[in-house]
Amino acid sequence: MADTKNFKVEQGIDIGSTEVITSGGKITATAVSTLDTDDVAEGSTKLYFTTTRVGNHLSDSGTQKTINNALIDGGTF
Repeated sequence: MADTKNFKVEQGIDIGSTEVITSGGKITATAVSTLDTDDVAEGSTKLYFTTTRVGNHLSDSGTQKTINNALIDGGTF
């Protein structure tokens, strides 16, 4: 049977002058609100969406493309 390891925060955790985890063990909203995708590494199989990747995929005539359940609004001419 596996051991369970518990980590108990008793004083809170600050990074610089910013409280990240309260003494109650909760993550503060300010610590999370400053995060963006620059803080998360791209995976090897779960890749970020980029306009360039979509353009390259669509321009590859070597594979068939299928669009399901699409609503296309051509606008007014």
